Formats: sequence, structure tokens, C-alpha cells
Amino acid sequence: MASQLEQWDERADARLARWVYLGTLCATVGWLGAILLPAWLMDQGRSTPAHLLYEGFAVACHQIPGRSYHLLGYPLAVCSRCTGIYVGSLLGLLVYPLVRPLASRRPPARRWLLLAAVPVLIDFGGEWIGLWLNTFPSRTLTGGVAGMGGIFFLFPAIVEAIDDWRYPPPLPPQTPPSVLGCTPGRGIEDA
Repeated sequence: MASQLEQWDERADARLARWVYLGTLCATVGWLGAILLPAWLMDQGRSTPAHLLYEGFAVACHQIPGRSYHLLGYPLAVCSRCTGIYVGSLLGLLVYPLVRPLASRRPPARRWLLLAAVPVLIDFGGEWIGLWLNTFPSRTLTGGVAGMGGIFFLFPAIVEAIDDWRYPPPLPPQTPPSVLGCTPGRGIEDA
């Protein structure tokens, strides 16, 4: 039988995990909306808030207009690969409860994350060394695979962090530290 600490590592509070899932799902949809918002704001003539959003997303993406999808004649806030990553994350979240328990704190084996990243590496590397030019579909699809795979590692980490914050794990039993080489309960003269 597993110890209390080992069981703690395996599962989070199921009710809390459901709320974390819904919150993560809402945040992901909101993030995707924020990617579309600058193009819509530009179309509405609200360039200042649009530029603020573009600048905010510039921290995470190169935003090359020729590599970005456009909406209403304006580029999205991120490139096609990043768009694929975020859409893939949403799709991965939608599939997640069908594949894994929401309360699981353990991610899948790392090889799955590496496998999800391989298409991006091949697509990027092939263009970088001059074998081919990648395209909107290849960047979007490879990003989508990476995003879908990545969420299976990110979501358990979010669940674990919030679960540990809400319900701190029990501390393992410890012996009190000795002072000046003395064991607890014994004086210096007994040592």
C-alpha cells in the first residue's frame, strides 16, 4: 500500500481539479480571443489599444506579418505557428478529460512531449538548413501538434500548483535538528 505522501503525489482534489480545468479552458479561450482582438480593434479605428495588445504579444512571438494570419485585413497578434500552438492547446484541453483523469498530478512520460515537438523541429530545421520552405499549413499544423501535446504536461502542473497552494502536502516526519551536536532531550554534559 502506498504511503500518504506517495498517494498525495498521485492525485489532486477531484472537485478542485474540475474547477481548475474550467478555469484553464476559459483562460485559453480568452487568450485566443486576445489574439484576434487587435485586428478587430484596428478595423474599428482603435489603434492605441490594438498597438498595446500587439506589443504585449511581441514578447512571445516575432509577429512577422507575412507569417501571420490576417483578420479584416490586419495580422493576428501572433504568427501562424503560435496560432497553431494556442489552438492546439485548446483542442488538447477539450480532449484531455477523455484521455486522462483531471485530478492526476503526474504528466505523461516525457517521450510524448518530445514526440509532439519533433514535427516543429523538422519543419523549422528543414527551412533553416535550406531543404524546403515551410508554409502556413505546415507551421500551423506542427504548432498545433506541439500545443496539443504540451497541454498534457502543462495542465497537470497547473493542477499540482493550485492543489498544493490550496491544500499544502503533509510534511514527512522529521527529527528535530541537533544543536551543537547534541541530540534532543540530552544536555551538553550527556554528550
